[in-house]
Amino acid sequence: MHSRCLYGDVFGASSCECQKLVRNSLQRIAEEGQGVLVYLHESGPGFRIDRSGHGEPRMVTHGRDFMHYKGEAGQRQLQHEHGIGAQILSDLGLHTIRLLTNHPRKIVALEGFGIEIVDQIPVGH
Repeated sequence: MHSRCLYGDVFGASSCECQKLVRNSLQRIAEEGQGVLVYLHESGPGFRIDRSGHGEPRMVTHGRDFMHYKGEAGQRQLQHEHGIGAQILSDLGLHTIRLLTNHPRKIVALEGFGIEIVDQIPVGH
């Protein structure tokens, strides 16, 4: 599951590794001869206006560590996306998966959809 990042995915921003993650994931899927890239458009981290520096405000993307940003409730902001992605995987009939990720962790939301992660494989750089 990949959250859209306009600057990284389309324009190749150097402040994040999004384009590289998509490219490497698709390459791995092609090498395996099977797989799914779930591209989540509506919930990506996007960009913000940074007013913290001296001078004019500037537009910045999420940066390399966006997965660690916390919302107001202290929960990681991207946690809710697993339910949307799980619905897509379930609709595709996938119930046992190998997950390409550079952030191995237990993803509870998938279990509620009858999806079991049997392996977590680094995407690579």
